[in-house]
Amino acid sequence: MNNFNLETERLSIRRFLPADGGDLAEILTDYETVFYEPYEPFSEHQAVAEAEKFYQDESFYCFYAMLRDEFLK
Repeated sequence: MNNFNLETERLSIRRFLPADGGDLAEILTDYETVFYEPYEPFSEHQAVAEAEKFYQDESFYCFYAMLRDEFLK
């Protein structure tokens, strides 16, 4: 897998990992979050599978952005 990591003082951006399925599920299972999207809310199982797909498909780049730990305190 092509690993892409970009870090600044406050932010970390990287490719999705299968372990990110729970975080993605929080977004994709929420009706209000996906209201204007062209799809219905996902089930938790579908969201976890989507994170795995993001990780496996090297032709598709989907990134995970997060505040670095020291800025979450």
